[in-house]
Amino acid sequence: MVFEYLKYQFKVHKILIVIVILTFLFNIYITYLIYKIKGYNQVYINYNLDENVNLLLPSLFLFNRDNLIDAKKRINSNDRNLKDPFNHLIKEAENLLEGQPFSVTQKILLPPSNDKHDYYSILPYSWKNESGEYINKDGYVNPEILNYKDNYRLQTMATSSFKLALAYFLTDEEKYASKSADQIRKWFLGDKTKMNPNFNWALSTPNGQEGQGGSIEGMFLPMVIEADGLLTKSVSWTNEDHKKLELWFDELLNWFLTSKIQLEDAESLNNHGTWNDILTADFSLFVGKKDLAKKILNDALIKRIEKQIEQDGKQTYEISRSKSWWYSVFNLRALFHLAELARHVNIDMWNHTSKDGRSLKKALDFLIPYIQGKEKWPYDQLSAEIWFVESQQEINELLVDILQEAALVYKEDKYLDAIKYLNPEKQDYNVRNLLFPIR
Repeated sequence: MVFEYLKYQFKVHKILIVIVILTFLFNIYITYLIYKIKGYNQVYINYNLDENVNLLLPSLFLFNRDNLIDAKKRINSNDRNLKDPFNHLIKEAENLLEGQPFSVTQKILLPPSNDKHDYYSILPYSWKNESGEYINKDGYVNPEILNYKDNYRLQTMATSSFKLALAYFLTDEEKYASKSADQIRKWFLGDKTKMNPNFNWALSTPNGQEGQGGSIEGMFLPMVIEADGLLTKSVSWTNEDHKKLELWFDELLNWFLTSKIQLEDAESLNNHGTWNDILTADFSLFVGKKDLAKKILNDALIKRIEKQIEQDGKQTYEISRSKSWWYSVFNLRALFHLAELARHVNIDMWNHTSKDGRSLKKALDFLIPYIQGKEKWPYDQLSAEIWFVESQQEINELLVDILQEAALVYKEDKYLDAIKYLNPEKQDYNVRNLLFPIR
């Protein structure tokens, strides 16, 4: 009797062991299927929020994924420091739900190609002289640009899709993902509404002169790539959508690498060259061409850090401009983006220093005395009273971006201290505080 009972118990335990093993294997298989369905640039992470939540996260390129995970965790824990920026983001996202998606085909004035799918903009500082020719007046924006709205449409499309995707990531509310996906599809994927993957007529002149490249006009496109990543878990953004977007950016990358006008723009030793490298590296990472991205970013150590930044930290090609303070800040913001991209290919641009002391950190430290008001900026800077010249508040917002990221990267209090001089109380709502959450 006892023997029969033991045999029975042994069989039961064998069955239970088999069930446990099969359950384990089944869970592995399901995880594999999720990974295959949702894309290829993703990592499966267990992160302890209010509950045990499995986050299927992409590899974000422009922003640090760990910062966003930290922000989500703190929001779920009702962190007061993130309450204002989070509430402001959700308010913006709610308003964006009511808007209509933008398309490059909504233009009235067509480029010389007569193709409404071609992006079209004019040089902002180009003015017609007495002989009818267009000449450059650096810093002075020609009001004619208001007739060419593709720049506004692209910028609004990219920032809107990103903010909606970020709202989705932080709340898991599908309505934000759905709207973001609709906007991305309309601009990039719809046969009747998509933009051709080129910037042949970006920064051209109204008299039909060919454009001058897409380095600056395309600067908001990485926000779309980040949005794609943030939508990873969404049912509104499918793997087919993701692959089609990859293909579009691969075609644009090819244009950047082969177009004569873009290759000329890429050789610029100012912010144009910096943004060219950001875009080509970002597109390369997105479409899986990591070796190409690594080459671009490795070359940038010399072309962008060592050639653009002097030994004392000033940026030679930006201080020569009529808006030298703005361009010094603007290009430094771009160089910070470049350094974050370099992290993905194991290049430490953040700490790279030339033999004679040129570095990204040195460029920021050069600006600190002027931020603090201890020294007066000695180079030209057009007054903000001139039409379309960036206000001090706009420049300050960009500086706070830079300083907050620097504080996270270099872990030095002096960067947080410098923020105090920039009216940060007016910027508590800024989405930056979710991307670079300071504790």
